[in-house]
Amino acid sequence: MSDSSLPCNGVLANLSAPEREELARYGTTTEFTKGECPVSQGESHDRLFVILRGRLRVLRDNADGEAILADLRDGDIFGEMSILDRQAASATVRALGHCEVWYLSRTSFDVFLQDHAAIGQKFLLQVARLLTQRLRHADSRVPASEERLLDGWW
Repeated sequence: MSDSSLPCNGVLANLSAPEREELARYGTTTEFTKGECPVSQGESHDRLFVILRGRLRVLRDNADGEAILADLRDGDIFGEMSILDRQAASATVRALGHCEVWYLSRTSFDVFLQDHAAIGQKFLLQVARLLTQRLRHADSRVPASEERLLDGWW
């Protein structure tokens, strides 16, 4: 895979072309068709995905059916929570059409971090910033009446 295969945006924006090329060597490219779910809520998986081309939707099952959490596009990532905390997926990710993604398995991720600590640190910092943005967005959506339920959680 060439460095041009990994986008220079999103969590990869702070990596140079040679750094993206090195990271790309540790992963694999695959495709999904409309309706396919590379990640399913409640199931274990061990991959971090970067969208190269296409759109995917993040959905979460709840008492009212499916809630749309986000629409993802080129350069966005998903699967990062499970690769970091080794827990089951908290949401389903479904392809909205044909898409191409690059993914990194947990094992390859661990090897990459060991082999390229400086690049890995830059990458993980961007992932942490993304997770922080997502948490702040989720926090802003909690109604004031439910905020008291979070007391003590932090």
